[in-house]
Amino acid sequence: MLPELLRAASHGDLQRLRVLLGVLHDDESPAPTTTTTTTSQDDDAVVLEVYRSAPLLPPPSTTAGEGEDEGTLSLLEGTTFQGDSALHVVASSGDDGDFLKSARLIYGKARHLLEATNNNGDTPLHCAARAGNVKMVTHLLELAGGDGAGDQRKKLILRKKNHQHETVLHEAVRLGNKDLIDKLMTEDPELARHPSNGATSPLYLAVILPNPQVAMQLHGYDKMLSYSGPDGQNVLHAAVLRQRDATGMLLNWNRDLTGKGDSHGRTPLHFAVSIEPPTKIPYYHKILFSIMRHIDIYTLCLDRFLYPRKTRGDSLTLTGMLMDADESSAYQPDDKGSFPIHVAAAEGNDGTINILLNKSPNCATLRNAQGRTFLHIAVENGRHTIIMFVRRRRRLAAKIMNLQDNDGNTALHLAIQDGGICMLFYVY
Repeated sequence: MLPELLRAASHGDLQRLRVLLGVLHDDESPAPTTTTTTTSQDDDAVVLEVYRSAPLLPPPSTTAGEGEDEGTLSLLEGTTFQGDSALHVVASSGDDGDFLKSARLIYGKARHLLEATNNNGDTPLHCAARAGNVKMVTHLLELAGGDGAGDQRKKLILRKKNHQHETVLHEAVRLGNKDLIDKLMTEDPELARHPSNGATSPLYLAVILPNPQVAMQLHGYDKMLSYSGPDGQNVLHAAVLRQRDATGMLLNWNRDLTGKGDSHGRTPLHFAVSIEPPTKIPYYHKILFSIMRHIDIYTLCLDRFLYPRKTRGDSLTLTGMLMDADESSAYQPDDKGSFPIHVAAAEGNDGTINILLNKSPNCATLRNAQGRTFLHIAVENGRHTIIMFVRRRRRLAAKIMNLQDNDGNTALHLAIQDGGICMLFYVY
């Protein structure tokens, strides 16, 4: 791009742009010139005014290059090293009167630039929204609808995605600009449906930021909006990990989200039970538990006072909410064959296992791809809390203690193979 053009566009220098583009008036077309001549007839002066009209802008249906000055068009075809056109630069630089007039001026000379994309796939509308230039966004949409194409062209531009599969609405959500969101959703009430799957939806973005007010604003415009997220996730996955207070709201909107796995088959329940406990067990507690493994007072005293509860409250709350919404998700394995109870055991979350078993007792005997129960997984990962959890529940212990995996190993076999004396005490 010509440096002078870049400078004029970035500063909204309307006068300089007019000079560069050969335009003299606000209507973006040179004013007609008048030549006055006089003739003499019967001693009476007759004044003749001859108007020479300057070339007009191409009609709305004219495409770039038809009826336009080739030099001006060539000038506007230049881009920055990021691929930004002059219209991109103006759109992102401001939205006061001169910037708006500059955008109209450039658009009048090269209408196709409104759909042009830079190296990131952004249109001028993306750039204006990213900068929070609400007036510029409004102005560009007015230009798009003023060529006879109307709402159809507006929607095409609004729904155009960049290389991150994001529309202009994503930029508004990222800013949390409610006025801009209102403007965009008013122009296209179905804009929040894009993208529909496999990429980050505006709602997903609002949840991970987090901005629950924006999430509610989007849902208020369109109850059929997209819930999709990256890596096959949906917005409920994001709520579990990033904005847990929004989980209940999302479940009220769409309970079917509970049974949908990501690209690895993991449901929101897999995510909820995988929240890592905040504390670790002091090693001396492990030794003490081993020594006192046959003393009943353990369940009355040590478990309450010496033993730190490992499970994070959020994990318990979220697991309970998801199970209340859809108990069947406890029986849905991921791509590796692991059920939520296996994931909870691997993390040492005895509290979430307790919730799973209370609501779905048959979870206890679920096997993963290796034929292992959650007790096998607990032994394999050295999760003493889970082993003691099973050991204190005789009916549960009787049901799973002797179950064998695909290699014929019980949880006790795995403990012996591991060689950990404490593990052997816990399981035995």
